[in-house]
Amino acid sequence: MNRLGFGCHIPNFSGINDTQIEAPSNERFDYPIIQEVALLCEELGYDGLWIADHVMLGNRGEVGECWTLLSALAAVTRRIRLGPFVLCDAHRNPALVAKMVATLDNISGGRVDYGIGAGWNRVEQESYGMPWLEKPIERIKRMEEGIEIVKKMWTEDKPSFEGEYYRIKEAICLPKPVQKPHPPIWVAGQGERMLKAVAKYANGWNWFSTTAEQHRKLMDMIRKWCEVLGRNYNDIAISWQGRTLIAKNKVNLEEKIDRIRRLNPRYPLSIEKKAMKIPPYPFFHQAVTGGSSETMDFRTLGLVGTPEEIIERMRQYIDVGVKYFMHIFIDFPSTEGIELFAEKVIPALR
Repeated sequence: MNRLGFGCHIPNFSGINDTQIEAPSNERFDYPIIQEVALLCEELGYDGLWIADHVMLGNRGEVGECWTLLSALAAVTRRIRLGPFVLCDAHRNPALVAKMVATLDNISGGRVDYGIGAGWNRVEQESYGMPWLEKPIERIKRMEEGIEIVKKMWTEDKPSFEGEYYRIKEAICLPKPVQKPHPPIWVAGQGERMLKAVAKYANGWNWFSTTAEQHRKLMDMIRKWCEVLGRNYNDIAISWQGRTLIAKNKVNLEEKIDRIRRLNPRYPLSIEKKAMKIPPYPFFHQAVTGGSSETMDFRTLGLVGTPEEIIERMRQYIDVGVKYFMHIFIDFPSTEGIELFAEKVIPALR
């Protein structure tokens, strides 16, 4: 990927009342608004739309199902790419996922990206009767088997596979995906085993809430595993995902922060100071802090500021090799941030 890419991660869940850090301004799932924002992103020149894969999340657990939503958006868009970020391996049989992706790739004219992760939300999986594996290494191994199966389904006529977690026998997947040899595979994660999986399987890698230097260190681990496995590191698109709050000036920025704090009193973004105590978002503690840190500098681990400030921050990531940015605009469902970013930031960085 030589051209710098920009994606918009649209919240398909409610997040107010200190329930979900990714969508602090969003009160409920509202498909007409999501469709409007998707069409706007396409018009403004964003490269991709990304949707989270959960069945229970945020305020009241209200969330729209990921693949149904992507299918609906594929029918109304024409150019912009579409992908889950990321599908949880435990939510669906991988052979069925391969069929779903191939079908949507045909419907969309080859615009699907396949984002996959090992899963983390024990509560939702057990509530829905999905198989939960306690050890992260087991979930990663299961995800790797799933990736093996989808690749076989997309590229072979009657593939078979016998693994510890999954098996198929002469499974037919027709029609094949439009994209050859298959839709791009994106893997989300950090840690030695996950980054090894990135080096082995991924066309794209994404992680979030890191400084540029922290991201570079993770990239170095991917590069190391590429050397071990004989993979060309440059074949992997390197992405960074961040919570983005952009405003035309300081006054407008503080107004937006004040509104978020009114809806979410413990939200870790302050008008007065950068570092704040982290509220009890279970995922946030687990994935970002490891459960050991009590404070964070939200403005350092996200993109918060005027267009000029955000351009300066993003150049730090570009300098270490980031080629794609997935933005979670935390003033959603307002489109002010999405529009201002497209007007001021994208032209300056391309």
